Amino acid sequence: MELGIKKETDESLPYSGKFFRYEKEITKNFKVSIDILFEKILDRQTDATFDASWVFDNSKIKQLRGKTVPETLKLRIIKVDALIAMKILCCRLTDIRDVFMLIVNAENPAWIKDEVGQRFSFVERYTKLKDKITSKQFRDDLQGIFGRIDEKLLEKHKNLILDLERVN
Repeated sequence: MELGIKKETDESLPYSGKFFRYEKEITKNFKVSIDILFEKILDRQTDATFDASWVFDNSKIKQLRGKTVPETLKLRIIKVDALIAMKILCCRLTDIRDVFMLIVNAENPAWIKDEVGQRFSFVERYTKLKDKITSKQFRDDLQGIFGRIDEKLLEKHKNLILDLERVN
């Protein structure tokens, strides 16, 4: 049976290290991919690393259920605070949008700040994050991906990120 899944290597990814990327084109110009990482993840912009033991310590096995299919998979899923820390370190526009949407689920902002600070300048990453989320263009960027966002919700998310500066 042909599944249409191809093993890829992509130099444009924001991280490097030993990994495999598998992609499947679902429809024209729409691909789904999964990255399988080994040993460590290295962010190319900051040279920050997350080794495999850190990822295992900050993730757990969960059942992932499909929304449109009745199948379930058992997968190792990273904890939200760890994912936020990783995305703050990368700080690409897509990561900033993800941090903005995920921040309401953060359990321990001090831990997030510490994990970023252990690997790179928290102040530098925070400044980049703050400058983007307070820009006039950010709301349009965000709504272009996630659809219309209520003003109160937008302010709540923004304030949670801005509060990171004061967290000890």
